Amino acid sequence: MSYTKKAWKRRLAERSDLSSQVVHLTRNTKDKTVVEVLYKIVSDAKLIGSSTQSGFICGPMPAVCFQDAPLTAICQNVFFEQKYNEGKQDPKRRYLAVGLAFPKDYAYAKGARPVIYDKTSEAKRFLPADQQWRIVNFDLSNEDSFIDWTHE
Repeated sequence: MSYTKKAWKRRLAERSDLSSQVVHLTRNTKDKTVVEVLYKIVSDAKLIGSSTQSGFICGPMPAVCFQDAPLTAICQNVFFEQKYNEGKQDPKRRYLAVGLAFPKDYAYAKGARPVIYDKTSEAKRFLPADQQWRIVNFDLSNEDSFIDWTHE
């Protein structure tokens, strides 16, 4: 089903489970605070994608991760991450409540596309190498090691 842009925005405004924006959250790095990272992104007008070496990206192309969820849901996710890491020695911080939001149609025009949630090994069988950045590992087969990134 297709919509005019005006009708699409009206539809999104009346749905609490959808958003007209995608959000890129960031975190501290080894040499920069989260505020310095955000300032660099804004001053350079550039997001630097993660790769297989620096993140969980599949295939040879780097990718930038966005969350396609309403801000209330993103806030809930960040809050959960904080609670999940309470009391842990050197917890891995995937992101903090600092980032940028982009209109979804703008991100789409710049090449952003939905990801494919599947076991990495299975998705690699049907996606060409230049599209494997779209794979997000999803595996609920081991009760002691669920892999679920569907919030991103």
